[in-house]
Amino acid sequence: ATVQAGKNNSEYYIYAENDLAGKFSPRRAEYELYKITNSYFETGLVINEFLADNESVIHDQDGEYDDWIELYNNSDTEIELVNYFLSDINSNLTLWAFPDTSINPNEYLIIWVDNDEQSGLHANFKLSSSGDEIYLVNPDTIIIDGIVFNSQHQDTSTGRFPNGTGDFIKMPPTFSSENSGFEGVDEIYNSLVVNVFPSPAIEKVFI
Repeated sequence: ATVQAGKNNSEYYIYAENDLAGKFSPRRAEYELYKITNSYFETGLVINEFLADNESVIHDQDGEYDDWIELYNNSDTEIELVNYFLSDINSNLTLWAFPDTSINPNEYLIIWVDNDEQSGLHANFKLSSSGDEIYLVNPDTIIIDGIVFNSQHQDTSTGRFPNGTGDFIKMPPTFSSENSGFEGVDEIYNSLVVNVFPSPAIEKVFI
């Protein structure tokens, strides 16, 4: 597949061949392309930062040093989160449903991922410091943001830099505030993971 990436969407075509023939999809690939809409730029809602090994950074309302995920609203409008979901399992994207809450423009929202039944925003799953996944899912059960991450360092978060729009890098935790990178760091550890399903496919695949 060849992809032409843009800010708000990407266009692509698929070419498959064997020893006898080749085939384009769509058939008129020179003039027509498939499109992938980037929902992040439409909604302005992103996973902005997470801490998967919280030993002493900040505690919740019950004094527990649990892991957390920070969302950020890049848009200029309030986003109602009822019927949105968070999950760390790709095969179960509706693992934890947001209660009736919202996030204002240019503001942050913290979700404790501790599998505890406590007041406030406490998801029913935990993050693994040895590596895990996070998916933010809209009411149509479409992933609007997500990350697959590897082993995490104690009391070191992973967040977008620049704040709200950049790639994920390891950084000092900035709980519910603007992200800032480590000074003097030369290497950035980042990976892009693309899921393609179903596999094998007969007529179409989802990226």
